[in-house]
Amino acid sequence: MQERTQKELKHFNDMLDQAVRWRKAKDLRAYIDEREKNAMAKNQMTDQFKRWLIWARKKADWYDPFIDAKDKLLKHVEKDKTRVEKSQPLFEDDSFFESNHRQSKSFYHR
Repeated sequence: MQERTQKELKHFNDMLDQAVRWRKAKDLRAYIDEREKNAMAKNQMTDQFKRWLIWARKKADWYDPFIDAKDKLLKHVEKDKTRVEKSQPLFEDDSFFESNHRQSKSFYHR
């Protein structure tokens, strides 16, 4: 019974992962379309931007579980494991922004 339950949960989680990827692919396509509309409105449809649009749409097709397009560079990437890395703080070298200052009560309650 436990093995059956684990198998059922795995299938459910796989379906949930696919649904999340599908939603993200839709959001990604909407973002790409808005970038295109913005560029067209501002007369910024350069050759470089047109190449970016082609590239971006191919990545969306790669990520979309319904299309699941192939990508030579990303063929070994697990699509459900893709993450955006957090960027470093802008002022990490400035002592004012050290963690003890950010969390200091006196800093926030002046």
